[in-house]
Amino acid sequence: MSRSVVPAAGAVCSALLAITAVACSGSSHPKAGASAVPGAPASPMPSAGGSRGPDYDYAAYARNIVPHGQYGSVPPPAGAATQAAMYDALTPLFDKVTDSDLLADFKSEGFGLGTDGPGQVEQVPQAGVQIMRDKLHVPHVTAQSYDGGIWASGWIAAEDRGLLLEQARYNSRVAAVDAPGLDALDLISKLQNFVPSAQTEQALARQGTELEQAGPTGRQVLHDIDTFSAGINAYHAAKKSNVKPWTRNDTFALEALKGQFVGQGGGDEARRTQFLAGLQSRLGAARA
Repeated sequence: MSRSVVPAAGAVCSALLAITAVACSGSSHPKAGASAVPGAPASPMPSAGGSRGPDYDYAAYARNIVPHGQYGSVPPPAGAATQAAMYDALTPLFDKVTDSDLLADFKSEGFGLGTDGPGQVEQVPQAGVQIMRDKLHVPHVTAQSYDGGIWASGWIAAEDRGLLLEQARYNSRVAAVDAPGLDALDLISKLQNFVPSAQTEQALARQGTELEQAGPTGRQVLHDIDTFSAGINAYHAAKKSNVKPWTRNDTFALEALKGQFVGQGGGDEARRTQFLAGLQSRLGAARA
């Protein structure tokens, strides 16, 4: 899981990162700014005005584990199963897990490398962006701008989840257009391929038109998606890959796929909507 000191683009993260496991995590801030020095201990770094800067880590103690690991290439390199082994070590302990076990079997999620160092800087063709990989290959992003952080997320998605992205990008169109008799997740898991028609692409592209017409907020979403796409395409260009350029339609389709599988297990939406409406009626929209 990657950490970034710039604010995560909600539209981009919701569209893609739940699928790729490359998270725009960390504190969310209304403004981007220069980050803390990579590898420095997580600590408050007040701005000139005395307020907490964009590099402030609000978690007093944060650890996590991603059992499948950060590597996404085939064949997997040596050490790709390290996090899986850490996670599995908790199983035989059952209800005898201690604080020291948590330190041993979960990695740090704090800003900076911390105990997961040493780190290695990854070379990227984008000014103002630094990606440092820790000993578990987790990317730590330092960006001098909002766009730089989003660009880095695209680069990391292509590098760490490129195979998944390619298998999902066209099959996800099935979720977007609700094609009868087909299931996007089933197509992806069975390594099948859906070939979208021109009509499917036109239907997806209408989402871009809707966002264009939604004013500044909609246009910002499109800008974020384009910046994210630029990061993906920059990675493939650097590797001289023959992968087709990532487009807005690819992100729109993956958003539909995410909605399909994240939305499973629901069914209580109507009652929750009534509950929210009741709170808004009694307390007002701001307080509810």
